[in-house]
Amino acid sequence: MICNKCNNTVTSESKFCDKCGADLRNAPLPVTTPPPTPITPPTPHTPLIAGEHDPRFDYTPLGMWTYFGYNLLFAIPLVGFILLLVFSFGGTRNINLRNYARSFFCWMIILAVIFVIVLFFITVVLGTTLGSLL
Repeated sequence: MICNKCNNTVTSESKFCDKCGADLRNAPLPVTTPPPTPITPPTPHTPLIAGEHDPRFDYTPLGMWTYFGYNLLFAIPLVGFILLLVFSFGGTRNINLRNYARSFFCWMIILAVIFVIVLFFITVVLGTTLGSLL
C-alpha cells in the first residue's frame, strides 16, 4: 500500500504511515492511470508473423471429398484447365484451395514436360529405326 501524502510504501495492515504519520484507514486509494499507448498506423506491406492470419483470406480447411471433387473438376479437358488457372492465380479467397490448385498446376506442368520428352525420344527412336529400314 502507498501513502497518499508522502508516497511511502507501507504494509497493508498499517493504520498510519511510518514516515509522515498520515491516517491510512479512510484514505482514498490513489487513482493511477496508465500512460497512453502510442497508436502506430499499420504499414501496407507488413509481413505476417507465424501464427497470424491475413484477413483477406479464408483459412477453412478442405475436406477429403472436396479435394476429390476439385481433382475431377480440374481433369475436365478445357474447362478444368481454365478453372485451374483461375483458382491458382487468385480466383478464390480460400487459401487452401488456392494452394491446392497451384500444386495441381505444377503437377500438370511436370507431366507436360515429361510427355514432350517421351514424345521426342519416341520420334527419334522411330525415326532412326524407320530410316535404317529404308
